[in-house]
Amino acid sequence: MKIKLTPFEKPDFDRFISWVVDEELLMTIAGFDLKYPVDHTQLSAYLDIPKSLPFNVVIDENNVIGHAEIIRITDSMCKLDKVLIADKNLRGKGLGEKLMHALLEYSFNEIRMNEVELNVYDWNLSGIRCYEKVGFTKNPGKEQVTEYGSKSWEYFNMSIDKNTWTLKLKN
Repeated sequence: MKIKLTPFEKPDFDRFISWVVDEELLMTIAGFDLKYPVDHTQLSAYLDIPKSLPFNVVIDENNVIGHAEIIRITDSMCKLDKVLIADKNLRGKGLGEKLMHALLEYSFNEIRMNEVELNVYDWNLSGIRCYEKVGFTKNPGKEQVTEYGSKSWEYFNMSIDKNTWTLKLKN
């Protein structure tokens, strides 16, 4: 299955809202950027963020299976955020890796970034493995803790540069 990224727009709001079934999932993919329950007002504001490029994740030409965002941090660096394969039955089938490649392809070749970063919770082992497979590495010293309810969630930063990604593709 090939992954395609299409613009996330107002007609997509209800589908996105239906995927965010609880506060913990929202916190996992969006941190404090959105508040549970997500609504049209929040998503409209999300679309208006100038440095944000939100996408639908599409397979089989028109089957929207998830969401992802690229945030421009500087002229040469961006961050991946709100990455979600919504259907649990599609997880663990390599689509996350294909999604990462599609996001990196867009970041490096379409908007001409030199570096891409993301944050990931330390307990998200499948996400970490996926990111490492495509070439992301941990950035020491960029660990942080988020307080979520009565829990403390540690997360760290990972990044990849265009040269590393290009070399990884050739191997």
